[in-house]
Amino acid sequence: MSPTPKTYAAKTSTCRGSQLSFWNVSCIVGPHRKTNLTNWWPQMYSILLVDDEPQILAAWSLILVNEGYRVTCANNGVEALECLKHHVPDLIVTDWIMPLMDGLALCREIRARPDLADIPILGHSAAPPPDVLQPDWNLCLKKPVAVSLFLTTVSNLCKRAI
Repeated sequence: MSPTPKTYAAKTSTCRGSQLSFWNVSCIVGPHRKTNLTNWWPQMYSILLVDDEPQILAAWSLILVNEGYRVTCANNGVEALECLKHHVPDLIVTDWIMPLMDGLALCREIRARPDLADIPILGHSAAPPPDVLQPDWNLCLKKPVAVSLFLTTVSNLCKRAI
């Protein structure tokens, strides 16, 4: 059954075994014609979301895609590094406490690689590390954070990436 006109089509994003459904940025504009909404935004930034909580990945990816961002998701630092082999995003948003590789180790790995070192990193954690650990992210927002603050911070960091 094909979607009815002017509805959004569901899309699934997969990266290293983690699967997440979110709304695609394409819509059906007629019975036989699709239009890609990415052409409607003057600048589409890409974001890598890294968090071990699927609900957080789902919520933020839906919000970010709705705002016009391209989003890739990873469940931990190991998956994030694998994603970075295939695509270098404009911004990385990472949690601190995750299995296999936490956000602190992920940031250190990214900053140690010259091809990735300049990517802005936004920490997003319920329990940010103490300053003595000197995390290598540009900013950190404590969970829960207001959507407006999150989106403003993401926009500002993406613009710095250019």
